[in-house]
Amino acid sequence: MIRKFIFHLLVCIFIVSSPAWAGSDWNAMTWNSSNWATPCALNADCDDGLFCNGTETCENNFCKAGASPVIDDGVGCTIDTCDETLDTVVHAANDTACSDGLFCNGTEVCDAVLDCQAGTPLVLDDGNACTIDTCDETGSTILHTPIDTDSDGVADCYDICPGFNDNTDGDLDGVPDGCDALPANVTEWKDTDGDGIGDNADNCPSVANPGSPQTDTDHDAIGDACDSTPSTANYGSVIDAPHNETRGIKCGDCHSYSLWWQHSPANASTSPSYAAITNAVCAKCHANVTHFSVTPGAEFSTKCVDCHSAHDQAQVDWRGTVNIDDLYLKRGTITGNFVVTGGKTTFTYTLTESYVPANPEWSDFTTWGKKNNTLPPSGLILVVDTTNATNTYEVLSATGSTITVKGGIDPLKAGKSFGLIYGQMIKKSIATSQGNRDVKFFNPIKPGGGYTDSNIPVTGICQVCHDSTTYWTNDGGNTGHQSGVNCTNCHSMAQGFKP
Repeated sequence: MIRKFIFHLLVCIFIVSSPAWAGSDWNAMTWNSSNWATPCALNADCDDGLFCNGTETCENNFCKAGASPVIDDGVGCTIDTCDETLDTVVHAANDTACSDGLFCNGTEVCDAVLDCQAGTPLVLDDGNACTIDTCDETGSTILHTPIDTDSDGVADCYDICPGFNDNTDGDLDGVPDGCDALPANVTEWKDTDGDGIGDNADNCPSVANPGSPQTDTDHDAIGDACDSTPSTANYGSVIDAPHNETRGIKCGDCHSYSLWWQHSPANASTSPSYAAITNAVCAKCHANVTHFSVTPGAEFSTKCVDCHSAHDQAQVDWRGTVNIDDLYLKRGTITGNFVVTGGKTTFTYTLTESYVPANPEWSDFTTWGKKNNTLPPSGLILVVDTTNATNTYEVLSATGSTITVKGGIDPLKAGKSFGLIYGQMIKKSIATSQGNRDVKFFNPIKPGGGYTDSNIPVTGICQVCHDSTTYWTNDGGNTGHQSGVNCTNCHSMAQGFKP
């Protein structure tokens, strides 16, 4: 028993006196059987194959644990970890750590070197002049609120009657009462000369000639006050409707200097420009038309007369070269029964079409007198004699058996053919940067009927005029964008065709 005690004592003395336990090595050793008892000759003898616990070394012939790599990079928004698989320290950017909880100032991001960075403010402008663009922090969304100055629920850009309630229309003629000169008369909405007789019924819309009936000596639906030959019926006009005497428009109304000059003054002008002068002449009657610009008072190289003829319904000149039921929306025969009332004529008719129904978009007779949503409403143009196009008249209204037009029709026209065109005085050919280009503006309410088409070369007016577009290019390319949708559904004329 004594001998065993002495033996164990000697062993303990030997171990304690061993260099592996002496001095600072005692404090450095880890109570780990794989280390303290592992002798070594080289550092490689101590490598445990792990990265994240540091590099083991051989000191005094025994292995020593390594120092773990520094994980914290001092960047507050990174998540710092050690990747044992890739043998590297990872500093992953954590954008969530940077969020200030606000939407409108953009999304904050974490830069692994520079720490949290401010977000990019949101783009509010939708490019639409009709809206006020704001950011709603509560709803975390961008708002595009229509500008509605008169608070009638209709944005200013699309307001038919600015300053008044568009929703109030007592006579249901499509013209709000605030802009309706005769709000109790469904057939009238404008009284240019202020004589109490609406322009549609007035046989002299531009000169006041009150009376019931109004004086019309020759019974040609042109009142004596406007008639250059008041004793001789004048049913013809060298100018097409509605830019003629049926609307009380005379040459001198636009050509104040000379009938042979396009505008006054007659000399070429640079200030104001020719475009500004001609646009001003058009604006005498079309003051609310802004599709050549959305910036009031600015100068533009594009003139109204670049696309519109001041004198002719030039699309009629396509007759004889295109399918007759493409050019004419509806056509038939004037059967007679002429009734002249004031400044308008009503007659009976029958339809004649190659296929039934031709252009079904116009099967509703009520649309013939109100083809669009302009103010005042305008009607289709009736062409007398579809082959020769002898006279034109603006349609005021129609039923299944009668048509009423502005102006007088010679009773001798009974039996003659007629056709209805869309109108708008669109030229047959328009000068572009690539030379003169043909335009076919036949049925614009139908996709492919006037604004764009898939023909080569293209003849849609938007494609022909706009030679720098992304879609529906004038070479016939990129026609997949909004295919089957009219351009003006998104590109309002009231906003200069801006999207």
